[in-house]
Amino acid sequence: MSTVPKNVDYRHWCDLNKSIEATVDTDEATLSGGAKLARPVELEITCSRYKRLGRLKLHIVTSVILECQRCLEPFEFGIDASIEAFLVGEHEIEYVDDDEDYLVHNSEGCIDIIKIVQDEIELVLPMVAKHPDEQCQPKTVFGELHPEAKSESDNPFAVLTDLKKRT
Repeated sequence: MSTVPKNVDYRHWCDLNKSIEATVDTDEATLSGGAKLARPVELEITCSRYKRLGRLKLHIVTSVILECQRCLEPFEFGIDASIEAFLVGEHEIEYVDDDEDYLVHNSEGCIDIIKIVQDEIELVLPMVAKHPDEQCQPKTVFGELHPEAKSESDNPFAVLTDLKKRT
């Protein structure tokens, strides 16, 4: 496996019908929201031409460390995702069907594969990260409060009882 170049001239890769298997190291990709890659990202990248437009097929396999929102403990979330998208310039968007995905390349005709991978990983992360039910041990307590928590001094209406006694 090879490493992914930072910027790729997609036109050249599409003309060659290039397919590669590559890895992205954990320190190369940064995720938002405190998520961290648990292991390097394994990629299968295929660039080709379709309707005179560049086409990218990307298969991503990795896992991410997330914080469970129930028990606040870290857990590993596995990712196995695939995308297919046209690679277009701003003037070529009109040639893409409405039901097709597309990515707009920069002015030099290059795409940042690592940025695309980061975005796709973040899109498949759960909105609420949590362990499966059988693995999660929530630290919340429901029900009666401890006796020492029920003190009269904590009652904001204790002043009113004094006023009531005076009248």
